[in-house]
Amino acid sequence: MSQRTYFYCRVSTSEQTTANQVEAFKAKGYEVREDFIIEETVSGAVCAMERKGFRAMVEHKLMKGDTLVVLKLESSW
Repeated sequence: MSQRTYFYCRVSTSEQTTANQVEAFKAKGYEVREDFIIEETVSGAVCAMERKGFRAMVEHKLMKGDTLVVLKLESSW
């Protein structure tokens, strides 16, 4: 069983950066490995499974026992 930790970071525009999200994960005590950070630029109004990076992570990377850490969840309803 896998025990990796993935970090999902999303921003809305290309002018924004995910650096503050990564720093927030580190501040909470997580060991953040670059190869386990999933970053994408997409509107928060787009459902998670419709986001290319998020969907690829769920379908091709996450395994039983892995942890997914997200800084903030947003609701569009």
